[in-house]
Amino acid sequence: MAPSDEDLIKVRVPLGPPFEPDTPESLWAAPLGAPGCCEIRNTPWHAYALNWGDEVRIETPSPDELPEVRESCGRADTGRSV
Repeated sequence: MAPSDEDLIKVRVPLGPPFEPDTPESLWAAPLGAPGCCEIRNTPWHAYALNWGDEVRIETPSPDELPEVRESCGRADTGRSV
């Protein structure tokens, strides 16, 4: 069963140059069955290595921060390469 919109969480993606340090892009993601893995559910504008449907591993640095994307768990079939 596919997650509904109510199951989506906000995650952040750290951006490198040319963006300011500590400037993340926030994205919607759907939690998957594996702990800490989510599927990106919107189109990133600045996180060029990510696509809609990519599976990513997230970690929450502290309770008052959004979960942060740490690495890819799998790629969507978009034809784009990292």
